[in-house]
Amino acid sequence: MLEELSPRNRSAISFLVVAIFAIFLSGIFLGIVYFGVSTFQTSLEGVTCELPGTTYGDCQTWFGDTIYKLLNLKPIIIVFSYLFIFSLVIGLVLMGYKNGENPVMIGVIFILTSMFTYFGIEISNVYRGMLTNEYFYSIMTPFTIYNKIMLNFPWFIAFVGLASLVLSIVNYQRARVNTSASDLDY
Repeated sequence: MLEELSPRNRSAISFLVVAIFAIFLSGIFLGIVYFGVSTFQTSLEGVTCELPGTTYGDCQTWFGDTIYKLLNLKPIIIVFSYLFIFSLVIGLVLMGYKNGENPVMIGVIFILTSMFTYFGIEISNVYRGMLTNEYFYSIMTPFTIYNKIMLNFPWFIAFVGLASLVLSIVNYQRARVNTSASDLDY
């Protein structure tokens, strides 16, 4: 069935699959990065040393003027996670709108949304299982919105897929403009 689709439609389906997995994996990856930065900053705060011959005097003053300013930007990682998920959702919705030009793709989007909603149950259960580990739970604690999305992942996929499906139907139903007058004769 999918072999007969145009390359553009196959790439839209590929984007749908990659976007679902990217939402799942991006939060985990950025959670690990955030935790690593926090651990690195905590370990640097425990360092005590003297810097003779410099204007700083000790390591903590030097760290405060250099490294700590960079490490204090770690909340940007959380914001980046949210922006990444938001951009993927916008991409999925726009993909649904663009695929509304082809009625076959409306059906394919409906079928894939149904399949991925079911698959989202499995992904959500895997994520719940991962959260039972205290170490992973402490890593993911700052990512509250991501946690909410992943714990309700089937609903998230269903609503995004439904919005995509509605926009594809709207695009299919809308009146075409800038067409010749013969196209408008019924």
